[in-house]
Amino acid sequence: MGWHTTGPLWLVENQALFDRLDWLPAGQPASVLWYSGQLRHSLMHWLVQRPRAGSVILFPDYDGVGLHNYTRLAKQLGDKCRFWLMPDWEQKLARYGNNDLWQKTAREFNAALPALAPLFAAEPVLKQLVIAMQTQGLALEQEAVWLPTKA
Repeated sequence: MGWHTTGPLWLVENQALFDRLDWLPAGQPASVLWYSGQLRHSLMHWLVQRPRAGSVILFPDYDGVGLHNYTRLAKQLGDKCRFWLMPDWEQKLARYGNNDLWQKTAREFNAALPALAPLFAAEPVLKQLVIAMQTQGLALEQEAVWLPTKA
């Protein structure tokens, strides 16, 4: 039958988050899978081939590529898929957000917008992220999960 779990499967884009799991919400058993940059079609196929997890939680960089990956994943998995926002993401985006990364992934961001709109009803905080990124012209890398929100 292959690998499966009844718990959540977290997909993380950065090796450091895979190697150091102290950022995971406490008290929740989880499986974590690392991918590099773009979600591969083979991984997407493997996830939809048969139920692999109770839910799939994507924790990407908050940039155009991460949002585009989420739309692709949500299209395949529907309500079994969620986008995870780190605690205090608003303050971290404002303080540690990167305009160069925003500009570098703007094409993917704009391409993802039409597919994101229908997802906002189920995940209204995702809409807040998208608006904040647009308004501030900033993207945020996953590693910010470890950075303080106060000076």
